[in-house]
Amino acid sequence: MCHHPQSTQERWNHRGTLKSRRFFEPSKSVNDTFGHVVGDSVLRYVAKILVAQCRMSDFIFRYGGEEFLVLLTETAEEQAIQIAERIREAIERDSVLVVNGNNIHTTASFGIATFDGHPDYRHLIEDADRALYLAKAAGRNRWHVSKKRSVHSDEFVD
Repeated sequence: MCHHPQSTQERWNHRGTLKSRRFFEPSKSVNDTFGHVVGDSVLRYVAKILVAQCRMSDFIFRYGGEEFLVLLTETAEEQAIQIAERIREAIERDSVLVVNGNNIHTTASFGIATFDGHPDYRHLIEDADRALYLAKAAGRNRWHVSKKRSVHSDEFVD
């Protein structure tokens, strides 16, 4: 199980902390086609994958409808990219559910942002949001890294 912080301040005070937002692509279409109970099952299954890929020092939060927020403590940018790619691959490979004979396959997009020491954690979330938006706009099932208003992309091709 992942480490759980004692306070909001503790979550954001780790030097070198990286954060990523994950958006799971088929959730709305799954909800529309199969209902919210099945959509929730997909999110629970993806959450299990996140926990399995998470280190003891990381934090996983449900953040909005189909998003999760993961804090990777004491993590260099390159290592955060490797973790995001490993999780992306695991979700793509392992998140197939069968409902009424229909295969439901899930992929994920990631926005990665580096903690720059700003005392307001919302800046970090906004940076990750911009990167996540660009990952989704570029075709989904990929990650982007935000670097102080510029964003760098992975080279994964669908």
